[in-house]
Amino acid sequence: MDIEEYWNIDTKTKVSVAQGILSENNRNLRCSYRWNKATEFQNHTSKHVDFASLLGRHIISTQNGWSPTCDEDESGYQVLGIDAISTNGILSFDNPKFSSAYKKDFSKYCVHDGDFFVSRGNTVDLVALAAVAHIADEETPDTVYPDLMIKVEFDGEIDKQYMAYIFNSFIGRYYFKYSTKGKNQTMVKVSLQELSDFIVPLPDIHTQHRIVEEIQAEIKKQDDIKAEIAGLRNQIDDIIIRTISA
Repeated sequence: MDIEEYWNIDTKTKVSVAQGILSENNRNLRCSYRWNKATEFQNHTSKHVDFASLLGRHIISTQNGWSPTCDEDESGYQVLGIDAISTNGILSFDNPKFSSAYKKDFSKYCVHDGDFFVSRGNTVDLVALAAVAHIADEETPDTVYPDLMIKVEFDGEIDKQYMAYIFNSFIGRYYFKYSTKGKNQTMVKVSLQELSDFIVPLPDIHTQHRIVEEIQAEIKKQDDIKAEIAGLRNQIDDIIIRTISA
């Protein structure tokens, strides 16, 4: 499967639709240019990946988040923003807000280690980004995910971190760019329907684990290089400061 072929589909300005194709994998009977563009990406994946599967076959449940009223006091529990999900596939706890608002079923909206999240609403380029929560610190306070996120529970055939990488890869970005719905492209939304209709490369679980390990090893190499560059920049700053202070 060649990323350039996805790019060629993305840059096409016309889409040809055969008669009788309207209802194929299209339970909402969508017929727009954007939907048919998404269908082209799906068909391309199906033709070039032997182990492609509809994601809906592996979704056990979904749960939209909750956005309580927040305050400036850093007390109560944490509330994540949509920026907690980024392209690296790891849920960030770096910039939370805080709230003490009460909700009867509060625990249903709390983040737990290993939870998989998708951004429910965003721009066409950022909607449906995915991330997995990694909570190693037992002292991490209770954390709520907002209503612009969806928590997705999968069956045992899916490695959640692998699936986050698929969502954030060119395969997911092109599909969700065109399959999501909204009058304004600065805020489109994804629903369970689009998630379920997403055709994903799905090798066996052991292969998924291996791919995750390879990706994380490569990310670590890149992080080490970035750290080295940052150290060199600090050395340059020190030289400049010593020079102008002499």
